Amino acid sequence: MNIKMLTFHTAKNYGAVLQAYALRRILQTYSPRVDIINYRPLTIRKRHMTEKNKYSVHLLVKAFFNKMCHWIRAYIFGRALKDQKFLSFEKDYLGVTDDFIFTDRLSVSAGDADYVVLGSDQIWNCRLTHYDPVYLGNIKTKHSCRLIAYAASIGNDTSSHNELEFISNYIKHISYVSVREETAQRVLSQYRNDISVVLDPVFLLPQETWRSIASYYNEKDYVLLYNMGSASTANLIAHRIANMMHIDIVEIFPGGRSLKKFYRHKIYPLAGPLDFIGLIANARYVVTSSFHGTAFAILFNKQFLTIAPGDVSSRVRDLLTRLDIADRVVTSVDDLPATDIDYSLVNARLDDERKKSIDFLEKALGVRG
Repeated sequence: MNIKMLTFHTAKNYGAVLQAYALRRILQTYSPRVDIINYRPLTIRKRHMTEKNKYSVHLLVKAFFNKMCHWIRAYIFGRALKDQKFLSFEKDYLGVTDDFIFTDRLSVSAGDADYVVLGSDQIWNCRLTHYDPVYLGNIKTKHSCRLIAYAASIGNDTSSHNELEFISNYIKHISYVSVREETAQRVLSQYRNDISVVLDPVFLLPQETWRSIASYYNEKDYVLLYNMGSASTANLIAHRIANMMHIDIVEIFPGGRSLKKFYRHKIYPLAGPLDFIGLIANARYVVTSSFHGTAFAILFNKQFLTIAPGDVSSRVRDLLTRLDIADRVVTSVDDLPATDIDYSLVNARLDDERKKSIDFLEKALGVRG
């Protein structure tokens, strides 16, 4: 059985590369031939440009400005070192090489694959993909190839009519469809009534597997802060928790080195994917505004709080509701839950959800009835 994956695997984003790694590891239990289609569209790599008007004066000026900012971040604030960790992860853990790269959506091919798995993450978020049909399976395949969508995410709580119509035109050609959030299942059910809800792939690997690849640091007790979008509430809550527990804050800062951060608490601005895993695994408490920050806190059975990120909070809320810990989503320092998480109950629910997810994959791959 020859399986190909198509997902976000080149983003310099912890969740994107770790979900790709997890899905590939799981699929490799069913076939030794699991490869990621190395699709690197310009619209994902350089969002300030679009195919429609990429030569406009406004966008060219913006492109020049972004290039200068990138140079400053890379060579003055060390972002190049962080990027290299992601590139190494692609090569060593995702099996991605530069031998076959697709940049044009019309050229993307699955070759002789028997199955193409459209992987997790926000691959159906039209605001990220610029309505790219490749992530909905519109690629060259052999006639007998089957398309499977595993834990695809729309990414937004509210999708426009045009976005949903675009997605609906393609999902009818996918043999098995699953999404990551109940919210996505509800809005897509008007177009298809057999959509399953499954876990993000990172939950399919046991804690021990993640610990085996993690990098560790000689840090004592700390509150781990991972704040996507630099929400001020997350910083306030992290400091409240740290003061209550009389421990320090360690922050995974997603933007690279930052002068203003050095005087607040200890930061890891150049953390790669393996560092991200280790820093969460070693934390005593986690405060985050990230879906995958939340996911790994749960995987490592950490006490945690999640600050819901605005109009995309369904990603986190749906997951935590399924695990009956919705009270871990907070909006202010006055909104902190009174009790700790009982992981004996959470892990039992997670095992049930994991079984449902594996059942979906096995049925889609034809390895069970």
